[in-house]
Amino acid sequence: MRKIICISIFLISSLFSYSQDYSFSQFDLNMMYSNPAFAGYKNNNRILLHRRNQWSGIAEKFNSNILELNLNGKIRGSGLGRGEISWAGGLYIIANPENSVFTEYNIGIIPWTFHFQLPRNFFISMGMQNVISFHSLDWSNLLFSDQINDFGPTGNETSASLPAYYKSQNWFDPSFGFIITKHSLFQNRSNQISSIGLAFHHLNRVVESFYNNQTESSRLPIKTTIHAEHNGGVPS
Repeated sequence: MRKIICISIFLISSLFSYSQDYSFSQFDLNMMYSNPAFAGYKNNNRILLHRRNQWSGIAEKFNSNILELNLNGKIRGSGLGRGEISWAGGLYIIANPENSVFTEYNIGIIPWTFHFQLPRNFFISMGMQNVISFHSLDWSNLLFSDQINDFGPTGNETSASLPAYYKSQNWFDPSFGFIITKHSLFQNRSNQISSIGLAFHHLNRVVESFYNNQTESSRLPIKTTIHAEHNGGVPS
């Protein structure tokens, strides 16, 4: 019965899903890409290099590379009843040269992420980022139906009127996220940590179309990312 309920939930949720952005199998490693509040989350500097290689057996393979870098520093230490505050900034670059026709680059800039210490071992992290994206399309490498006959490609130029297109560039694509973390009262014994986070991407709902159709239907929908984690152990 439980399996039927889970499958039903997935099938119903798929009716309201949209395909967008990248999806990495090791999603827990691409922390800032998932939620900007992860910049400096563990109070350390961090460099990540991640490569996704798909369908390597065919010529038109899909590869994605991501580089993440974040730096952090303490603004105020704890003491005299005051909670600790730390700041972090970050940068990630995603290169996605899918084939000779389409190429995409995304640069995520995180100017600030603040981590605040709250009472009762609670912490809240809040971060903002902006993504600059560059998409290029080589129209000369596309093959249209009127350029093909019974014997294969004709080599002739397409007779159809080509629609207006351009290189898609988006300079303002903001995202916002936050994480609430709870450290156990017995963290000196069991080091239990629980966290839940929420991030909103594409707040500006940018247009990534190569056609000159800057309409509402061409805009990216706002993507919501929800994640949770619990690390615990058995006290000795």
